[in-house]
Amino acid sequence: MKNPIYPINTLRRLAINNIHTTHFVNLDMDLWPSCSLFSFLSHTVQLYEGLLRIDAATANADRVAFVLPAFQFTTQVREICKTEPNCFEQLKKDLPATKADLLNCMHREVCQIANARLPTHVVADSMSYMQRFVDQAWWTEKQPVQTLPCVPFAIMEPYVVMRRTPRSPMYSEHFINYGYNKVQFIDELEHRGYVFAVLTVGFGFDIPHKP
Repeated sequence: MKNPIYPINTLRRLAINNIHTTHFVNLDMDLWPSCSLFSFLSHTVQLYEGLLRIDAATANADRVAFVLPAFQFTTQVREICKTEPNCFEQLKKDLPATKADLLNCMHREVCQIANARLPTHVVADSMSYMQRFVDQAWWTEKQPVQTLPCVPFAIMEPYVVMRRTPRSPMYSEHFINYGYNKVQFIDELEHRGYVFAVLTVGFGFDIPHKP
């Protein structure tokens, strides 16, 4: 079928409207959450308490979006996926499950911050090492979250964990197929006064696959 229509945001709305949990996270199919994230997110009270301690102005916990930092294998490591249809089988031994694994992977130059050159994920004009909602303190932070003063670019689309309420913004069905469908949602959160905080207890990892 030529130029098929894929109603991505309609499907996201359908999924959100049918969840049975207090929180949800929207991830791309190839972005896997770290193992440490699951154990933390089961303690949602701790998650909210941590955010409220960090930012006293956040009186309504319903309006908090927790940014999940994303990482990936380096370009050189991912090259194998251009020729090997099941490249993940060869790379999964290096897939980090914890922050300690991730840091080791970064030091070995096997892993890197995901999509480090795309303006939809960087947090500053400079292309410095720590761009994507991760600074040096993130690696050793004892608190479950770090405050994020603002989302500085108008076209950013970080992965976020947030509470589902009847007042929660939804993805716009005007966006179909590829491009800006998540950007719209983050913009909506900003306009509604959401506070953003970076999760320090987990991360997402982009799973390589053949294009």
